[in-house]
Formats: sequence, structure tokens, C-alpha cells
Amino acid sequence: MNDIFRAAWVICRRDFIATVYSRTFLIFLFAPILGVGFGYLIGQMTEESDREMGRPKVAIVAPVEVTDAMAAAHAPLVEALSERALPAIEPVLPEGDAQAQARALLASPESNVSAVMTGGLDRPIIYGAADTVGDLAKEMAVVVEAARNGSALQGAGLPAQKPEVTIVTTEQAGGDVNMGRHALARAGQTIIFFFTIILAGMLLSNLVEEKSSKVIEILAAAVPLDAVFLGKIMAMLAISMIGVTIWGTLGLAAVYLFQGVAGWLTPPAVGWPLYILLLIFYFAANYMLYGALFVGVGAQANSVREVQTLSMPITFGQLAFFALASATVGQNDVTMTLAAALFPLTSPLTMIALAAQSPSIWPHLLAIAWQLVCLFVIVRIATLMFRTTVLKSGKAGSFFGPFKSAFARK
Repeated sequence: MNDIFRAAWVICRRDFIATVYSRTFLIFLFAPILGVGFGYLIGQMTEESDREMGRPKVAIVAPVEVTDAMAAAHAPLVEALSERALPAIEPVLPEGDAQAQARALLASPESNVSAVMTGGLDRPIIYGAADTVGDLAKEMAVVVEAARNGSALQGAGLPAQKPEVTIVTTEQAGGDVNMGRHALARAGQTIIFFFTIILAGMLLSNLVEEKSSKVIEILAAAVPLDAVFLGKIMAMLAISMIGVTIWGTLGLAAVYLFQGVAGWLTPPAVGWPLYILLLIFYFAANYMLYGALFVGVGAQANSVREVQTLSMPITFGQLAFFALASATVGQNDVTMTLAAALFPLTSPLTMIALAAQSPSIWPHLLAIAWQLVCLFVIVRIATLMFRTTVLKSGKAGSFFGPFKSAFARK
């Protein structure tokens, strides 16, 4: 067994040096950074127009005193909630028949309104498309009610002002802690999934290239095939760790510069040091599990075209597994969580979410052992399939052949 690991280390070092000591590796490192940078710039340039077009607008056809009351009620509600919680409002002076004016405003592209409200504060009527007017009516009803209350206070000679609320701070609140850990569980899953889906796909084409150039046959003749597959997975994991370290450092620096780190991160249930270690391990486990699967699939493909054909269903499969693991966050369904933790391709994502929400350590010890077993099984299956279908070297051999040979020498 030691011979397999020594041979795997040789293959790992060969692939690592060949990839890292190349000009294309710098492109690999900086391409995501440039992509995120351009995406941020484009987002900043289009933010204002997207905010305006993404928020419905309601025209208020009423006298000035009514529209002023509506605006006075609308402003504090938007400030307390958000801009997207309520539609924007636009005052319009009445001109003739209210219904005809409302229909004309809705039919005109220049007005850019999604609904029109008439009838004032006493008997409000809202016009709009059938698929949106229901929600807009509920939202505008809140504004009308606030405007009525403000008008009633003014009619009674009382000032319509916000009450002063006394704030007493505490160290923490259970609800905030639970919400923060829930968000941290989602973030951990997303980080692992995002980097895996970007990086693991490279293993699909790696085997095809070496297979077409007959390099894989030479390696298989020199060292055990298990060592070839395991070494390639380890090399790509090491290469990916370099990228993740650089991207993660730059991401944390950007968060610190633009948002600050104090007060916005809730500590995970297992504590930050252990959570970071588990995040690194579960990323490695998730990457190696998918990498072993991709190596097996890529070894069966005969051309880059076949790899490209397989890439889409494999990506959809990853999305489905990510959705299954995400469904366990915050759920009390023990059966679903246990099933997701046992299934190898969702186990790392499920367990990193558990680390954020539960202080128990022993489930992670079991999960680590289970994921290593699953990695061995997938590598062995890929090896046996490659030997029988590609190398056509007769029998595939025993599933536990490497272990038997190792114990026999002893």
C-alpha cells in the first residue's frame, strides 16, 4: 500500500510542477479576479437604471393635498423597510374622468407606471394588469392607511411625528445568532460548491489529453493505475488550493476594505478555528470526491467533444446535489439530513452547514472517515473500469487488490 502512495506522490508532483510552472497558470489565477472586477464595474454602472426599472411605480391621481399626505406617509415606510418593499409613487393632477385618465396613463409607455390609484384616501381604486395589481393593491393599502392616520392626527390638532424609542443594547440575541449561523451555513456550502464546480471540471479534459497522447498507458505500465488516478486528483487539489488561497485572501481584503469585518459575522457553533479547518477539509473532500468521479468519466471519453457533451449533465447533477444539501439547512427533518450526510456527493456540503449550526464534534469525525471510504470506493471503481474498458488488460482484478498485495508482502 505504501508503494501506491509513493507512486501517487510522484504523479502528483509531476502534474503539479507541469501546471504551476507554466504561463497559463497565471491566466488561470487572474481570470476569475478580472471576471469579478468587470462584473463589479458593470454592476455599478447599471445599478441606478436597474433600481429604477426593477421597482414598480404607481401614479396617484388626486388633488395636491392628497398626494402630499400619501408622500408624507410613503417616505418613512420606505426608510424603515426598503425601497423594494413598496412601489414608487408619482403624483398626477386629475384631468376629467378619473377612469379614462387611469387607462390612458397605463396605456402610455412614456408614463412608465405599473398601476394608477384614484379615489383619494376615502375610496381608493387601483387600476393595473391582472398579474401585478393584486400585490400592488396590498402594498398601497398600507400607504393609504398611514396617510389616513396622519391626516386624522392633523385634523385633531396633534403633531404627526415619530415616537421616540429608547434603545437598550445587550450582548447578543438568540434570534440574531440563529439567523447569522443559518447564513453562515449557506455561505459555507456556497463557497465549497462554487470553487468545486469551477475547478473540478479541469480533471475531465486532463485524462482525455493524456489518453490521446498515450501518456496514460505509459504511466499505467510504470506504476499502479490507482496511484495514477489518486496522484492526479491530489495534484489538482494542490493546484486548486493555491487558487482558493489567493482568491480567498483577496476576497477577505475586499470585504475588510469596503464593508468591515466587525459585527457582521456570527461565530459558528463549533468556533472559528475548527470551522475554518472543517471548511478546508470539506472543500478538499468534496473536490476529491467529484475529482475521482470526473477522472473516471474523463478516462472513458475518447475525445474533447465527448467531454464537452458530458460537462452539461454533470454540471446539472452538481446543481441538484447542491440543492439537496441546501434543503437541509435549518431543517428539523433528521431523515433528510442523515440521507444527505451519508450520500458522498452531498456529505461535505451537509456537514459544513452542520458545523455552523451545531456544536457537536463527533458527527464530523464519522463524516471524515465515511468520506475517505467513499473516495477509495470511487477511485477503485474508476480504476477497474479504465483497466477493463480502455486498457483492455484482461480481468479488472480484485476490488481490494491493493490492500491484499500490501498485506501479502508483510
